[in-house]
Amino acid sequence: MEGILDKHEVNRESGEDLNEMKSQLKEQNLSENVTIYEMPEGIKVKIKDKMYFAKGSTKVDDVSVKVLDKLVSLMKENPWKLFIEGNASRGETSADGQMDAFALSAKRSEIVARQFIRNGVQPDRI
Repeated sequence: MEGILDKHEVNRESGEDLNEMKSQLKEQNLSENVTIYEMPEGIKVKIKDKMYFAKGSTKVDDVSVKVLDKLVSLMKENPWKLFIEGNASRGETSADGQMDAFALSAKRSEIVARQFIRNGVQPDRI
């Protein structure tokens, strides 16, 4: 019975967190830019915009910078933890040909993480 109660409490709190997160994303005009998923390990917010980086580049697009800046503000205001995933198209390489898609996606993740840290998000929350 305790396990069921504990699970219920976790789900209730998670639901409250989810609603609060949705509300804050809406206040920042990010509702259209993200998809929110409730998962067993937490709440996942996925940015919908596909163009974060120019093809073969590790430079963040200007459009994505606006979305990232809003997310930085939310991260500074809330005790959320952030998991960053980088992506590159299959077969994509860096403009100089030095990185394959795997290395390019890892470098993109690193650059985004560093942007959050430079803007005041504590590294232990990323």
